[in-house]
Amino acid sequence: TCNDFLVRYQTAALAPCNLPGWRAREHVAPEYPHVVSDSGAHCADWPPADDFCFLAPNESLRPYFAGVAHEREIRTMLETLSSLGWRRVSARFVRQFAVGQARGNVLPDFLSELGVNAHNHLPVVRPMVDSDGKDTVAHMCAVLLEASRGLAQASFVPHTP
Repeated sequence: TCNDFLVRYQTAALAPCNLPGWRAREHVAPEYPHVVSDSGAHCADWPPADDFCFLAPNESLRPYFAGVAHEREIRTMLETLSSLGWRRVSARFVRQFAVGQARGNVLPDFLSELGVNAHNHLPVVRPMVDSDGKDTVAHMCAVLLEASRGLAQASFVPHTP
């Protein structure tokens, strides 16, 4: 996810930088309110060229590994893995609070991201607190089902007696 404090986005997405404009992005579909980006197909370039329009004025696409001791090795690893092409699905979770039965009141500014943990949201560890991950898991399952149907159709050879 874009704002998980345990595993940074670049590690999870095999990307040299964060998703441009992830804070301001709208969801990709109403049924998946936490999914803010889906490359839709395997892509080697990151970020995709059409994502630069989301770049905020103060946002940098400087690689997270620039200037570190193992920069060359990290760059080689990412270039090698990217050559395979990956479908990248990005999600964003924010802290919300409930008033009565109504949920969905987002906390202001940095408080909305404070302590957000995709490791709880995605597997829906505590349904009363972490149920936001259900739609993201449903989206990933739909992507995997779509891919498996495509593989099954590609490998199907009709039997002729």
